[in-house]
Amino acid sequence: MTGVAIFRVVLLGLVFLVWAFTAYRILFRFRARNSDETGEMVPGTGGMMKQIGVWWRSPEDRSERNTFLFLTFVLVVMVLTPVLTGTG
Repeated sequence: MTGVAIFRVVLLGLVFLVWAFTAYRILFRFRARNSDETGEMVPGTGGMMKQIGVWWRSPEDRSERNTFLFLTFVLVVMVLTPVLTGTG
């Protein structure tokens, strides 16, 4: 494995860790909001879908939403680059 490949894997791992942390934080926010609204500790599918819609449209969540979408885009590009360039 070359130095560039090792660097790419380490960088991909770091980006994934930040992405996963952000995703879990979003999911726990969904659960907390649903719990506040309904009193249920564990939301069902309908409750989660409602919270996704609220998160998608909420101006308060814009920064977190943009960060999550950016990290998702970066991950997709980092995974597909070696495949599309034939270096992977």
